[in-house]
Amino acid sequence: MPNTQDNTGQHRYAAFISYSHSDRTVAHWLHRALEGYHPPKGVMAGADATLRPIFLDRAELPTSSDLAASVREALASSRYLIVICSPAASKSRWVNEEIRYFKSLGGASRVLALIVGGQTGYSPKGNAADCMPPALRYIVSEQGEITATPAAEPMAADIRPGADERRTAMLKVAAGLLQVPLDRLVQRDNARRQRRLVQVAVGALAGCLAFALLAVLAVQSRNEAQQQRRLAEQQSRTAQRTAGFLKSLFAVSDPNEARGKTITAREVLDRGVQQIETQLHEEPVVRADLMTTLGEVYGSLGLLREGEDLLQRAQSLPALPDDLSARQSASIGALQLQEGNYDAAKASLERAQNYAAGARSGDSALYVHIKNSLGEIYWRQDDCKHAREAYGEALRASARTHLEDVQTWIAAEQGVAQCDMDDGNYAAAETGFQSALARQLKAAGEMHPRTADLLNEIGSLKYLEGDRAAAGQYFERTLRIDRQVLGDAHPSVVLTSNNLARVLLEQRRFDEARALLEPAARAFSREVEATEPNMAFVLSNLGLIEMEQGHYQAAATYFSDALRTAVINKHRLHGPILTDFADLECRLGKADAGLAMLDEAQPIVSARYPDDPWRVAHLQNVRAGCLTVARRFSEAEPLLTQSMPVILKSWPAGTLYGQDALQRCLQLYRLTGNEDKLGYYRLLAENKAPARR
Repeated sequence: MPNTQDNTGQHRYAAFISYSHSDRTVAHWLHRALEGYHPPKGVMAGADATLRPIFLDRAELPTSSDLAASVREALASSRYLIVICSPAASKSRWVNEEIRYFKSLGGASRVLALIVGGQTGYSPKGNAADCMPPALRYIVSEQGEITATPAAEPMAADIRPGADERRTAMLKVAAGLLQVPLDRLVQRDNARRQRRLVQVAVGALAGCLAFALLAVLAVQSRNEAQQQRRLAEQQSRTAQRTAGFLKSLFAVSDPNEARGKTITAREVLDRGVQQIETQLHEEPVVRADLMTTLGEVYGSLGLLREGEDLLQRAQSLPALPDDLSARQSASIGALQLQEGNYDAAKASLERAQNYAAGARSGDSALYVHIKNSLGEIYWRQDDCKHAREAYGEALRASARTHLEDVQTWIAAEQGVAQCDMDDGNYAAAETGFQSALARQLKAAGEMHPRTADLLNEIGSLKYLEGDRAAAGQYFERTLRIDRQVLGDAHPSVVLTSNNLARVLLEQRRFDEARALLEPAARAFSREVEATEPNMAFVLSNLGLIEMEQGHYQAAATYFSDALRTAVINKHRLHGPILTDFADLECRLGKADAGLAMLDEAQPIVSARYPDDPWRVAHLQNVRAGCLTVARRFSEAEPLLTQSMPVILKSWPAGTLYGQDALQRCLQLYRLTGNEDKLGYYRLLAENKAPARR
């Protein structure tokens, strides 16, 4: 990927600061010092005579071996790379990866270093005190490989004890960025300091002369200050109300207008962001507050990537109060949660808690929001123990502080009911969902995203209880609300579409299910991580549709992707996906591969679904089909005999699993020539009642 430049031919960032988490304080000092430094007039000409902006805070990196796309883009968009060198940095995979990637783009001559600790001597066997990562010490090839050839030492400033003072170190880095001699900057800097000292002295003299006048005007000034403070407080309250109104306007759009004006809303947001980029540079707190609000609105419209990017940029602005930083981190965490990036979301929410603890004014609503988001992460990771703890804290805080925002209470109540449903306590789950729904309808009516969420959960509960007809009705009602309020591409709409498609799929209404699932999958993949747990449902359902319609190659691709997502997330569909994948392999004539998958799936399904006997029966039935393909008829028949009554009890003829199981029976008895049993199962497959056997 070549270095990215804007339409003026200039890099977007003057530099990218790469650092280990333990050197965060130094990195932030250097970032503030460089962006706040104004090169003396005449030191050099041209557009490159600037040190702003400098990219500092990257998003939390994933657990993969690759850099996040946003970090790669920022590196490619930076003129220089500044490495904070320390023993921690030398061991950091991500610092090393950033250096390696920047050098592979042709930036080896544009790497600067700031040494903050450790030793510069390097031992091939490694030394705990080494401060320079391998990619900095050695040449990196055009293919991005770290060679064994030592690289030229980068220009380095050094703030270790006994070395450079911080001001001198900053000037060294600035000289490297501006490509000018250091002593020229030092001389200009000293001259500028002398002028400032003179100005201070003159100011002090003027202050002494004015002291008497200030004493006379003290009472008048105090009264005026009090009036200004009251005015500022009023303006702050007005700004908060305006921000809250803006968020609520987009979060709960009028159903008759939402779909028709989605594009207009996006254009308004984009225009607002552009305006903020060119204004308010002297008011970073106001700028950050507005960027945070717009980032939250992007997220409420389902534009998760855009929202997170804007919030990250807002968080990088200097001198922000703790309460605003807490709100930003909580909002970033909520978007990362929706994207399926749970580790990053948890880290963002924990940072939000730390910021909130340091804020002067405790925000109870924000605290409850953070706990609800943490609860949802734990729930999605099948950790209901910690999810219940987080939701319980949210409920207690809501009751203790008498929060006016009823949505926080409803979210916590819904979370507890979700855990009850996952634990198989369906009666408690029904009570919890219905209580939350009644509260929600009273507070906001039917056309609200939270109402749709609750109806979707009740539909899922009905599905688990075996009432597919009621489940389908709830999913249809949910989808109708979601589409009117959120449009077609929102992640919530995608998940509801998947639920309804699953009901249609089980009824063998494959074309209708595909019409719902394919656009849903495309929309979902644009906004969430490829390994987001819910992708396992969407991909495995698409795999089933393709397999049932004879599109085996497409089915294999979907099953493979679904299986990878399930394994990464320790998903409850791990065993069922293996079973369906094995069925596909056997339909392709690969009986040995299918039987191997079933051997892997057997203990997983048995452990995961102890109270759901049809799951194990389905696996046995698929195994019988594979054995039939392998012409091991004597082994296949007992498995069919054992599994068929269990499957048909839950899945009668005409349903997905019932019909497939009957087809396996017909295949076996057709091949073995058993006309008596062939006729019996043919009648069952035709939904006719044969004589009891």
